Amino acid sequence: MERTLGAVVLHAWGRSTEGACPRCGEASGRVHGRYVRRLADCALGGTRTVLALTVRRFKCLNRACEAVTFAEQCRD
Repeated sequence: MERTLGAVVLHAWGRSTEGACPRCGEASGRVHGRYVRRLADCALGGTRTVLALTVRRFKCLNRACEAVTFAEQCRD
């Protein structure tokens, strides 16, 4: 958690060691890169709230699959 001027930023990231390709279902633990998704929500106690979710991109290891990379899906 980080308090900035006028906002509270909550930092989160996935805990799984691998992701499943949405096209072929192949599991992959080979990380291709990362990026941050920022989700803003209603104010809590008058302070703006932002969820900064770090999402990994995995490389699909199935050579027959059309997807080269895919983003992990954060659920639960």
